[in-house]
Amino acid sequence: MKWAIFADESEVAGDLASASSREGESEMPGLAGFSSPCMEILNEGGYRAFVQDVECMWRWEIRRDGRLVQDGCSLSQDSSREAVDHVMAFFRIRDTSAAGKTADPLTTSSDRTPPELGRN
Repeated sequence: MKWAIFADESEVAGDLASASSREGESEMPGLAGFSSPCMEILNEGGYRAFVQDVECMWRWEIRRDGRLVQDGCSLSQDSSREAVDHVMAFFRIRDTSAAGKTADPLTTSSDRTPPELGRN
């Protein structure tokens, strides 16, 4: 399958290889070539999250100790924050479990009680 009409296959293969080798690298957050800067929306426990307006969408990324661990895009800054919150909920549970603790997302805090089933 050709990636571009006039692209040389060896160039495309090299581009794909270099892109996959960059995954997880420690580099500055955000995409180059856009006038909007990255804004930090989260900084906790070694995790940092950034959002950037890239004209038709908002791009978000989560970094742990400077390395990219998750990224995505959303239609607004608020939905980007919500997406980051959902992903961070997963990372919090995973990190708690990895530390030898069992985490129940409904009862991780003493002041939270599980919701009643079937209640609207």
